[in-house]
Amino acid sequence: AVYPSLRQKAVPVPVDDPDTARQRLVLLLARLDEAFEAGELDETVYRQARSRYKAELARLMEAGAAE
Repeated sequence: AVYPSLRQKAVPVPVDDPDTARQRLVLLLARLDEAFEAGELDETVYRQARSRYKAELARLMEAGAAE
C-alpha cells in the first residue's frame, strides 16, 4: 500500500502548536481520502486511519475551544 506508515504511526501528530497539528491532520485526512478513492488503500485500513485522525482532530478542536 502507498500508506504503510498509516498502519504503524499513531495519532497524535507530534507538534507544539495546536493550529499546526489541526492543519496537518486535515491534510492527512485529505491525502487519505485521495489514496482510498484512487484504490491505493484497503477499506479497513482507510476506515481505521480516518477514524483515528478524525478523533484526534476533534480532540484538538475541543481543546482549542476550551482556551
